[in-house]
Amino acid sequence: MLIITISRQTGSLGEELAKELSKSFGLPLIDREYVNTQWLSGIAKSNQINLLRDSPKAHLTLSSEGIPFYVSIENRLKDATKDSGAIILGLGAEMVFKDNPNAFHLRIISPEQARINRICEQYGIDVAQAQKFIALSDRKHRKYLFDIYSQNWGDNSLYHITFNTEKLKITQISQMIANMFPDEIKNNTSFIKIDADENKLKKRDFVHKSEAEFVKILEMYHVEWKYEPTTFPIEWDEEGNVTKAFTPDFFLPAFQTYVELTTMNQKYVTGKNRKMRKLKALYPEVNISILYKKDINKLLRKFGVL
Repeated sequence: MLIITISRQTGSLGEELAKELSKSFGLPLIDREYVNTQWLSGIAKSNQINLLRDSPKAHLTLSSEGIPFYVSIENRLKDATKDSGAIILGLGAEMVFKDNPNAFHLRIISPEQARINRICEQYGIDVAQAQKFIALSDRKHRKYLFDIYSQNWGDNSLYHITFNTEKLKITQISQMIANMFPDEIKNNTSFIKIDADENKLKKRDFVHKSEAEFVKILEMYHVEWKYEPTTFPIEWDEEGNVTKAFTPDFFLPAFQTYVELTTMNQKYVTGKNRKMRKLKALYPEVNISILYKKDINKLLRKFGVL
């Protein structure tokens, strides 16, 4: 069972990540809208629900159950995850499940300008309106955690890891998280599914010529492959932000093995070897092999490609 909580800055793509993780892990998504329509509708009047949407402090008032609304939400969150996992967006879930060993807490951030650009595009508003929207929305998030739990929303110690979506795609983050919890997705093939069209060489743009030549050999023997499907974080800064990651060139599902190609001269591969050692140390369950220039040339000559 896995509970993933997501705290996010407005415009940082936190909602998009929550939906992607829900889909990939096959876990239900619980967010503010779900809580308002499915849970609070039975214990609050419509005017109270509207107030709860706008005022964090309103969660301290009593529901029809005779307990504060935030406690009602906490109880339902715990009941919903008693026998199964969930993806929980906001709701102070990082505090609700602070001591739960099955919980993994994420914080999603992005530079202000990137967030402004996204909000402008999403809602068709100008920069000034986007800045105001972000400020008000972030203030609600910040006040909810402070008013209810007396915690600083930006305290990185509340989270296991922080992702900056300016440089990382949602699918990359989703894959990184999947790599951290292989047992949770071993029966979910969404991360290793091979799309037949994706394997067609003519539809692929490879970074290096050697990659295309390597694929010719794989397809000659009908070996399924996937190009750069997984990104592994291997270094973080003091605040938990990913600072360095490694993306192997290929994944061979039939062998459950990643393959990294390098055509650089031997004396220039020190950096890549260092990344490989870190990856193996951090993810010992991952099988990965590296093919050097001499290995690749030997293969190409053997199969008449070179």
